[in-house]
Amino acid sequence: MRPYTGPWQGWWEQEGFGRQAMEGIVMSFDGHHLRGRGADLAGEYEMEGISENGQVALVKRYPSHPVAYNGEWNGEGAITGVWWFPWVTDHVEGVTRGRFSLWPERLPAADAPIQDIN
Repeated sequence: MRPYTGPWQGWWEQEGFGRQAMEGIVMSFDGHHLRGRGADLAGEYEMEGISENGQVALVKRYPSHPVAYNGEWNGEGAITGVWWFPWVTDHVEGVTRGRFSLWPERLPAADAPIQDIN
């Protein structure tokens, strides 16, 4: 994945809450380190992590608790993987561990010309 700084989008899934959007994410990625902030159903958070050999490890920190994220670049610019509560030792799938996806928001300007891909 190429370095990118700007708005990102994403979601996480948890039993009882369904798929929840991560909103207002502003993230910087320099090719190795990721650092950002945003908000979701659980509140505002800061996020930081690393990317090596296609693998990504992040920690999202809310004022009340951390959430760990491990994933990989999916080949289309998104990070997909699993989140979990790091203080829990006996995880219940979907409750204390679940799926997530996170990707850079790269929308072309409304007046950008259409590019021929042929």
